[in-house]
Amino acid sequence: ITLIGASDSGKTALISSYVNKTCPYRNVKTDKAVVYYRKVDIDDDSDTGVLQPVLVEIEDTPGSERGNEDDDEDSRADASGEPPKVRVGARVILEKDRNKLINLFDEYRAKGGKGRYRPAMDGMLGKEFTVKTQGKDGTFGIPSPDGSEGGVWDFPTAALILKVSMSLPIDAFLNLGEKAKPEFASLKERKQYAIDLHSPFLAYPRPVGAPDMDKTMTRNRMGYFICFDLADDDGGSLKEAMTVYQMLLKALENKKGVPLKPIIWLVGCKEDRASEGTMQRNYQSAGIWSESQEIPLYKTSAKNHKGVDEVFNDMLKAISSRENLWNVLGVDGEENDSTKDDEGNCSLQ
Repeated sequence: ITLIGASDSGKTALISSYVNKTCPYRNVKTDKAVVYYRKVDIDDDSDTGVLQPVLVEIEDTPGSERGNEDDDEDSRADASGEPPKVRVGARVILEKDRNKLINLFDEYRAKGGKGRYRPAMDGMLGKEFTVKTQGKDGTFGIPSPDGSEGGVWDFPTAALILKVSMSLPIDAFLNLGEKAKPEFASLKERKQYAIDLHSPFLAYPRPVGAPDMDKTMTRNRMGYFICFDLADDDGGSLKEAMTVYQMLLKALENKKGVPLKPIIWLVGCKEDRASEGTMQRNYQSAGIWSESQEIPLYKTSAKNHKGVDEVFNDMLKAISSRENLWNVLGVDGEENDSTKDDEGNCSLQ
């Protein structure tokens, strides 16, 4: 399940309320995708009445707005034709050549600077970041991979390339994120894989790498919560959710030959923080729009744990009913009869 929406719309708090049964008291902006897990038992509505154990993978994402958020004059080319400048809040790409970056640090230190190249910067080369700070010495700080030094490392200006394209931080999540189906060299390997599926962390590799690396394990994105802030007085969060929905539909339509259609729901967050008038206005507007788009609407409060289990459990049941979304070995009829066995139908949801 992937949560998308504007910054401060309540995505992270909603996940924490469901996974950890706690609500963060301090708002921390999500800069990179974070993956959470929870094991639950769901009723698959079968005649047996037996609960189905599933491992739920939940993906938290950065805010859907642009990296260059304001209209400072520094962010645009001036009348002389000078290019826009790196500034706090801008999206930049770190120099991809390791030796060149080391030389830039050496030149910077020769002029009295205190910054230095660190081995951990190898995993940051050529990656995109949001500028967090600007030093008096002309350096710019971007998020450190290990959270050291206050979570920011300083780099010389020449090491950062301003990103001026029209792409958005959310672009990476507007797709199914499909992974290749497992292949087996022998029937023995297939049977072992079916056994490992009973302990999903054995059957699925867990990627380790830079913060912007896709660390999800599941076959593809199966459900989306498009979140908005019910307490937003001007309704901007809801408007952003509407825009994100159209972006998601367009991205899915542009990928031809994809039989999978994820389940998409609209989720209002922070009900406890909204005044009665604001909540009613936002919820009523969201209701009219969601009805026109024929997508379900939920309202939640992570702080009071209200509606949280309901929206997640309902989504799990909806995904469970769509076997083509989650069965890693294919739905009935897709596999070769000669390789089928009783355990081969085990899967991870």
